[in-house]
Amino acid sequence: MSVVVVRPAPQGERTAKVLRETGIAAVAVALTAQGDPADGGAALDAALADLGAVELVAVASAEGARRLLAALGSRVPGEGCEIAAVGPSTAEVLERAGLVVYAMESSGGAALAEAIGEPARPGARAVVLMAEGGRPELADGLEAAGWSVDRVVAYATVPVQPSEGELAQLGAAELLVVAAPSSARRVVELVGSATTSGQPRRVVAIGSTTAAESASLGLEVAKVAAEPNDAGVLEAVEDLLA
Repeated sequence: MSVVVVRPAPQGERTAKVLRETGIAAVAVALTAQGDPADGGAALDAALADLGAVELVAVASAEGARRLLAALGSRVPGEGCEIAAVGPSTAEVLERAGLVVYAMESSGGAALAEAIGEPARPGARAVVLMAEGGRPELADGLEAAGWSVDRVVAYATVPVQPSEGELAQLGAAELLVVAAPSSARRVVELVGSATTSGQPRRVVAIGSTTAAESASLGLEVAKVAAEPNDAGVLEAVEDLLA
């Protein structure tokens, strides 16, 4: 079975390598990349200017975590400010830098908001780092729970144009590993939701949010990785090959 991992570099090649090491024919094709937000990061800097007034910082992706660390510089959130993350990869970036992640959920922003729940006092301030055009479930869930949410666009997801060879691989793949909703949208933009035989393209989705977006676009979600990491992807692909 030919597998194409649709994920930004260098994560995509890392995932493809894990699959190849077990004998699976896998290549990586990047259809998106992360870039600076339109304001160059000014909104994030402003949101973090007074850390003492922030009681929660919630981060939805590993790229958001990297942007947070860059904006913080040498500053460390105090005891009154808790850090929360969507997914172990996001938490790992933060914890490697010495930050304590008090809440982590693998199944998406809505689940993280539910795990965090109500603030200790009504209207406590939360800063949510998002991609430009990113999904709102985390911020929406926190607002519904009583937080005063500052939605900050920390980075932009920009399209990458694949080569003709990569486009051919994408179109011919028997299985796609899709890492994000934006990647699913790019797949459909470039090669459509159906194969040349008219069947929906089969995908392994990393995370329930990506799975939902893929399904809404007409892709067939053959499997959702149990964990949003390389090991979870490998397990899902091997289950489909068994």
